[in-house]
Amino acid sequence: MEDIQLAFPDGFIAAMLLLLIVCCTLPVLYFIYFAFKRKINYVSILAAIAGYLLFGYYLNGILMINIVPEARIQQTGVVFYSVVRALIVGLANVGGIYVCLRLLSQRYDSLNTPISFGLGYPLFVLIMEGGANSMYRMSMAYTVNKEGIQKVLGSVEEAQRSKLLEQLEEMAASPLADYYYSVGKYAAFFIAGIGLSRLLWYSLRGERRKPSWLFIPAALILRFLMELPIGLYTSGATDNMALTSIIYCAVSLAALAASIIVSKMWDEGEQVAAGPVNRRLL
Repeated sequence: MEDIQLAFPDGFIAAMLLLLIVCCTLPVLYFIYFAFKRKINYVSILAAIAGYLLFGYYLNGILMINIVPEARIQQTGVVFYSVVRALIVGLANVGGIYVCLRLLSQRYDSLNTPISFGLGYPLFVLIMEGGANSMYRMSMAYTVNKEGIQKVLGSVEEAQRSKLLEQLEEMAASPLADYYYSVGKYAAFFIAGIGLSRLLWYSLRGERRKPSWLFIPAALILRFLMELPIGLYTSGATDNMALTSIIYCAVSLAALAASIIVSKMWDEGEQVAAGPVNRRLL
C-alpha cells in the first residue's frame, strides 16, 4: 500500500461541514426559540427519542428485513418493492408518533407536547447519523489531505487497513452532489417530524374543534409520499437523485404547511407567547 495516492476535493469537506452545521443547528435553534417561550416539555423530547428508536428504527428495521429485503427486488419488481417499502416506513413512523402522543396526551394537554415531540423524534437521526457521520468523514478527509493516506492507514491494525482503504476510496469517489442532497434530506426529515407530530396531535386534542381521526391517514399518506421516491431510487427504478431529494423535501414542507394551517383552526394557543414566569415546563 506504499504507492497508494488518495485526496479528497475541497467540496467534500465543505459538504460535510454544511451537513454538520445543518444537523446540529436546526434542533438547537428550534429548542432555543421554544424554550424562551416556555413551550418545551422535556418528557415529550425523551419520549420522542425513545419512540423513534423503538418504532422508526427497530420495528421498521425488523419489518424491512423480513418483508421487503433488497434481495427480493428482482422477484417482486422495483415498483412493488418501493411501494411496500414506503408503506412500511410510513406505518412504523406515523404509528410510533401516534402511540407516543396518545400516551403523552393522557397526562399533558398543552401545545408544548407536540412541539417538544417534534423536536425529539428526528433528534437521534440528525445528531447520531447526520452530525456524527459528517464529523467522522470530515476529519478523515482532512487528515488524508494534510498527512497522507499512509498516515491514516498506519493508525489502524493491518487486518483493518484494506477495509478502511476501501471505505475511504468509496467516500472520495462518491459524487459531491449526493452529499449536498443529503443535507436537504436531513433537514426535510427534521421538518417532517415537526409537521407530522403536530398533525397527529389534532387527532387527539384540539382547542377550537374536536379531534379528528382523519389526521392519522393524512399523516400516513404524507409520510408514504415522502418515502416512495427514496424507495424508487434505492431499488434502481430511477437514478435521478436530484428529483428524489426535491420530492422528499417538497412533501416534508407540505406536511409542515398543513400542520400550520390546521393549527390555526384547531388550536387557540398557536400564537407562541410567553406564559407566566412561574409556568412549569413539565
